[in-house]
Amino acid sequence: MKQINLNGINDLEEKVRTIENYIKSNFGITEKAIHKDLSSILEYKSTDEVGITKLYTAIFDHLQINYKVVLTTNRYSLRFDPDFEAYNFLESYLIYLPGISKYLSPSSIVHRLGVIPFGFTYNYGLFVKNVTLGDFTSGVGEISFVEPDSFTRNRHNHIVKVDFSKSVGNPDLYYTVLYDGQYAQSVQPYYSYIPKERQEEMNNNLLKNIIKDGKFTDIQLENQGAEYLGVKPFIIKARFNSPTIVEQAGDKYLFKIGELIGPQVELYQEGERKFDVENDFNRSYYREITFDIPSGYKVNNLEALKMDVELKDGGDATSAFISRYEVINNKTVVVKVNEDYKSIYYPKSKFQDFRKVVNAAADFNKIIVVFEKQ
Repeated sequence: MKQINLNGINDLEEKVRTIENYIKSNFGITEKAIHKDLSSILEYKSTDEVGITKLYTAIFDHLQINYKVVLTTNRYSLRFDPDFEAYNFLESYLIYLPGISKYLSPSSIVHRLGVIPFGFTYNYGLFVKNVTLGDFTSGVGEISFVEPDSFTRNRHNHIVKVDFSKSVGNPDLYYTVLYDGQYAQSVQPYYSYIPKERQEEMNNNLLKNIIKDGKFTDIQLENQGAEYLGVKPFIIKARFNSPTIVEQAGDKYLFKIGELIGPQVELYQEGERKFDVENDFNRSYYREITFDIPSGYKVNNLEALKMDVELKDGGDATSAFISRYEVINNKTVVVKVNEDYKSIYYPKSKFQDFRKVVNAAADFNKIIVVFEKQ
């Protein structure tokens, strides 16, 4: 506890994060460990999932932090059945902190408080709390549901500015990409573990997932590292050119504006749908694309940028793809796209409506606006 140094930290969440960052930076976790008692774990700084959970709970007990140990399964390998008692559902450990309503994955070094493996969410678990009578302490368990995060917690946003002032056929593009929640988890924590020389390669791979033929310069990062996961979004900024984003056709230019939201999945279904839909996690995407109409040109086909596709449950949209545009001062075009998935589960009776939302993004990806000489 002296090494962790919690002096001056009164906020519970900050305290737990400080403990977690210290443990995950100083202790190795293996699948089958020799060291399972606390004295050996502290001496050799190595243990397994059970041992590291013991360490967390010992610290929380020492600090009188209220917690519950959760035993659950990954729903992709075995869904926890709340109505059938069996030990094989007690597969993996989480720790739930009621004071901040957040979960911690003790054994995963690439997850942090509030961002746990999504396979453990939208699933049941055995929640065990300590009960003490005199000198005797035991655990009392109850089956509860591990709620998934709201769609607002898992964000993947693009802000794009397109500059045609130097060249209509080869504009400069300025990208800001934001990853948060589960999207950040797949990227952000790894900067704490990969060598500096590999980080540039990682940066380029991330950006090429958006525009495959882009040539990127001036790459800047914000909030890279595991300690920021669940605290601040990971942001990457870059300037780039793409030889294919604009094509010339006679005296016209074809601007493939839809490609700036990144590659999209198309969901096809030729036969009858057999199963219900289950998403990995709730999520949201926001895209904003801004450009000035090139001098001496007018822009056609802007109306194609208006889309409105929703899947409603009652009066509320549980998933939606909505895009709008506005022209400011007859010069600047601002396109805004919101794509949200607010529910993990959709019955197969709703599949066609769900498919329309997914495919709306793919349809937007194909939109082209035309610059024509005035």
